[in-house]
Amino acid sequence: MKNMMKKIPALLMALTLVVSAAACSNSAAAGKDRLAQVQETKKLKVGMETTYPPMEFTDEKGSTIGFDVDLMAAIAQKLGVQMDVVPTDFAGITEGLAANRFDVIASGMNITEKRKESVLFSDPYIDAVGLSLILRPEEKDVKKFSDLAGKKIGLQQGSTADEWARSQSNLGEVKEYLSISEALLDLSAGRIQAVVTDNVVGAYYIKKDPKNYQMPKELLEAGPLGIAIPKDAPELKAQIDAALKTLKAEGTLANLSEKWFGTNIYQK
Repeated sequence: MKNMMKKIPALLMALTLVVSAAACSNSAAAGKDRLAQVQETKKLKVGMETTYPPMEFTDEKGSTIGFDVDLMAAIAQKLGVQMDVVPTDFAGITEGLAANRFDVIASGMNITEKRKESVLFSDPYIDAVGLSLILRPEEKDVKKFSDLAGKKIGLQQGSTADEWARSQSNLGEVKEYLSISEALLDLSAGRIQAVVTDNVVGAYYIKKDPKNYQMPKELLEAGPLGIAIPKDAPELKAQIDAALKTLKAEGTLANLSEKWFGTNIYQK
């Protein structure tokens, strides 16, 4: 009996090591399975919040278009598969990735330390994106971010602007929206005084409707954009990074930049 009691801790330790090894093996297998799943189905399912022009949005024909859409189609082609867009609210998009509803996220997502806790990121495909303000032309009280103290602002739920707002203590009312277009409707109606969003999105709306919107020059650093990939899929990340490198070298990224932003942001 005493010998048996002495053996129990050793048996428990051995069992723990076996379980840990199995978990590591399962994790590695899951990562390979994700890439294998893409290759076997010949489809790369991409989660996108499709009301975020010029990154991803729906045209008058009901087709999803934009920089991220063309980028992911080009990456899918390099992988030898088709790209499928899975429309998803941005507020729950990382949860959708974790639930395996799609393979990756490409939705104007800034690479942040907080997000790195739950996903892998590809190499950046846009190096510098800043937060900007969108205002009505008649707005006189707000010209820069420091003027937002006590003001009503709008932003997209779950976005980098949302993270920024949560770090501020002097803002007035902060209204969260499922899409930037909804926030802009409230801005136009005078229900909020400013919208905070990525500068590439702000520039799109200014160019589209310069009479109703203005954007000050001041930007806050928001971090580069990357493709979010499940934590257990480093093999898929490696394939995507290789495709991005090739697309940049071939000039595809420069062409997409000219098409959607009106300038080559990759030109140094």
